[in-house]
Amino acid sequence: MKFAKIISLLAAMAVLLSSFAFMSYAVDGLVDEAPEDLYFSFRYPTDGNEIIDVSYFVPEKICRFTSMQSEDKITNYGVDGSVSIAFDWSVDSESDWQADKTDDKIESELGIDFIFTSEFMRFIYAEDVAKCKDAVITTTNDFGEELTAFDFDNHKLYAKARFVLTPVDGKAQYSPWSDVFCVNDYKAGYSEKFTAEKTSDKPAVSNVVLGDENAVYFDISFSDDTMKAAWQIKKIENFDMSLQSQVRYGAEKWQDWLIEDDLYPYDIGTRLFYLDGEKLDPETTVDFRCRLYYAGNAENGIPETATEWSDLIRIQNGTATVMKDDMRYDEFGYPKPPVSPVKVIIIVAVSVVVAALIILLIVKGMKKSKEQNDQIRKAAMERMEMGKAENDSFIRIAKGNAENKDNKDETATAPEKDEAEREETEADKEETAKDDDIKESGEEK
Repeated sequence: MKFAKIISLLAAMAVLLSSFAFMSYAVDGLVDEAPEDLYFSFRYPTDGNEIIDVSYFVPEKICRFTSMQSEDKITNYGVDGSVSIAFDWSVDSESDWQADKTDDKIESELGIDFIFTSEFMRFIYAEDVAKCKDAVITTTNDFGEELTAFDFDNHKLYAKARFVLTPVDGKAQYSPWSDVFCVNDYKAGYSEKFTAEKTSDKPAVSNVVLGDENAVYFDISFSDDTMKAAWQIKKIENFDMSLQSQVRYGAEKWQDWLIEDDLYPYDIGTRLFYLDGEKLDPETTVDFRCRLYYAGNAENGIPETATEWSDLIRIQNGTATVMKDDMRYDEFGYPKPPVSPVKVIIIVAVSVVVAALIILLIVKGMKKSKEQNDQIRKAAMERMEMGKAENDSFIRIAKGNAENKDNKDETATAPEKDEAEREETEADKEETAKDDDIKESGEEK
């Protein structure tokens, strides 16, 4: 019995430790990344006091956590609580941080928007004036009104941020600090080239639920590319994209529609719209779609920018369906007629025949091309042989002509040689005769 109690105690301790391990892992994974980027903008309301706003990009997992009910947070992350963003600031230095030196923090609880904006400093408050020491000045305009603002001409204001998870029961956990940002850089106007000219990614819709009073609930999220494009528009224009939606009743044309809280286009999680009850009946098919859209601004280099329309949410016969497979539906969102097996066989057979004909034509063309090349090669060889024969003939003729010329020269000199020999013979005869005459005369004497 005692041994069984020990085993049970050890088992309980193991379960408890494993739950703590799960909680630690899940919570650490929620705020393990620092804020990526900060953007500062400025407002000057009628009271004449400067307001510095700060915008930031919130990871989807934090938006999802924030949108959950307490029991869902515990189930998915092992803890119930809230997530906020905390800021630290420094004047004229990147190291004189003030958040730990005062109880007056700059912190904002996060919602379900992946782009969120909150106040950084409002100089109508004495606390915010004190945060900046002597770097806040008060001037008077032409109407005698006072303006309290940070002296950006003579001082610099730095800021950084981190995410904070505050459990209902337990110790707060923090993400790493972000990079350090100089608020002065945004005072003269932010300059960045818009690179995400188009984003074809459509919003992802899912988990459609029909509620009371013609309410339709659905889940929505956006791709990373879409969120980056929206963040660039925010930094360059200080404006948000709009969440456009359309609805179609039966065979009617698409008409613009409204999503509840459409002023918050970047909400991730559950969204809601209502149908027109007067147009609903069991036989009417209702389609809904949505997208992010921005009209653009040519002066800042931002073209008209929009995502593709989301998959259709179809309400029919009291049920709701997300039509994800676009290839099964026509341009109006209605199912295409199924393709019969016989038609598939015919298409395949025709494709095979066409492919065979193409291959046959290619082979035939290659064979014909080879024959033409052989004929051209043969004709070229014959021309080469003829040319060689003609060349040999010309050489023989030229050689013969040279020999004939030599023979003619020899023939032309032969008569002259014979005549000279004859003259020499006659002269010898005459000389001999003279000698004989002289000899005879001597004998007579």
